[in-house]
Amino acid sequence: LPVDLPFAETFSKYPSRYLSVQTGENIEAKYINSSIGTLPAGSNLLVLACRDTVAGFDRKDYFNETKNSTNMGRIRMCELDLAGIPPTERVLLHISGALGAQSPNDLSTARMRVFAGADGKQPIANQLGEWENRPTLYDQEWVYELPNRIKHQIVIEFSGHGQNDLLAIGRFAVERP
Repeated sequence: LPVDLPFAETFSKYPSRYLSVQTGENIEAKYINSSIGTLPAGSNLLVLACRDTVAGFDRKDYFNETKNSTNMGRIRMCELDLAGIPPTERVLLHISGALGAQSPNDLSTARMRVFAGADGKQPIANQLGEWENRPTLYDQEWVYELPNRIKHQIVIEFSGHGQNDLLAIGRFAVERP
């Protein structure tokens, strides 16, 4: 992806040219013709939805690949080249969406986290200092500061415990504050 900022993907055309999706057996990836908040007309949602509970799911470590891989999904961005951004400038990854739980009475059944760096394996905390996001009863804005002067692989990981746990993304943006 070129360094022209701001960049925003609102899924008006799908599948996305910039994001690829990998899912476990119990995760369905789909686009929903609906938008949230103040997104432009014609926007859609990219959704990773959990279809079932898996026996032996590790609720202490939602991202346990050995026990939970069937209920996990990844959204991977094409390479993001920030090598030419001056060291004095900040660059933000801004994700608009929702993390939903199977029951509004138990908001602990899904997780989302973000990785960056040259290999896409460095976990990054959002601007609230959280490494893992949890469901709420409302739409959310997740913001992450990206180190500049390097090329990044951005990876969003989702894990859901059971049916109807989901991650819905309406806007995926890279911008300067």
